[in-house]
Amino acid sequence: MTAESAIRRTCAAAAGVLLGLAALQSPALAATPAPAAALAAAPAASSTAIETRYQAPGPNQVAALDAYDPASSGRFRVYYPTNAVLKSIPIVTWGNGTGATPPVYEPLLKNIASYGYAVVASYSTNTGTGKEIVAGIKYMTAVNNDPRSALRGRLDTSKVAAVGHSQGALGTVNADRTSGSGIKTIVPIGLQQAYVTFTGMTGSAFYYGGGNDTICPPQGQINAYNATNLPAALAIKKGAVHNTEPIISSVGGYLIAWLDFQLKGDAEAAKAFTGDSPEILHNPNYQSQAVKGLSTSQS
Repeated sequence: MTAESAIRRTCAAAAGVLLGLAALQSPALAATPAPAAALAAAPAASSTAIETRYQAPGPNQVAALDAYDPASSGRFRVYYPTNAVLKSIPIVTWGNGTGATPPVYEPLLKNIASYGYAVVASYSTNTGTGKEIVAGIKYMTAVNNDPRSALRGRLDTSKVAAVGHSQGALGTVNADRTSGSGIKTIVPIGLQQAYVTFTGMTGSAFYYGGGNDTICPPQGQINAYNATNLPAALAIKKGAVHNTEPIISSVGGYLIAWLDFQLKGDAEAAKAFTGDSPEILHNPNYQSQAVKGLSTSQS
């Protein structure tokens, strides 16, 4: 059994309800852990200010449209801030879990975009190889160069994150390992670590899982963190199961803070993961938290 077929079988139970949306035509977008000590329980504390801040919608209105990419023959759903003043917009490329499509994750993806990101999400229901995730980056690069596009010249193609759930989490690692992908950081959510090869990773990583996930159990995220020899963070949400991880508001809090830290160099967001007392290590809603190799100057 190949790694790809294995992850499809293992995470088959994670497939969400598929939601169909009518295609929107838009020429602008060419439409058609670490050592045991690091994983010790964090001291009790009540501060969750950074997480709470990013759980709320960001300052930008968000538009969404469906697009077809002739280069990859792929369909994507794109979420982007409508504020025409924004420049140097980072790119987030998304990988779905087995059987799921972008509408399943729409609340999370729209919230990311509201903080000033262009989010491209493949409609593929099998994203474990990372090919669709990389294709999303290439598509948005083309959009940035398209004279018909409302986003022409406004995207920062040097600031790219790959985020994915379940099989899509595997896809983020494989995309990062793809030569020339340009990915700066990844956020695998509910990763099945048994089918992952970490050799060749180049970007930082934030591993996020659910404490009650029986499909891709939290030990997989812990093992992945331990196997990553790059700057990384780990958080396991207490009580979360496999299919609630990317949809509940909690994942958006630290996920978006991580993106602002890694792609925008936001000093306040960085405090969730860096300094003498990173907020994430003391958040009582999480377990097995850990950070390594991170500094405010990293971004």
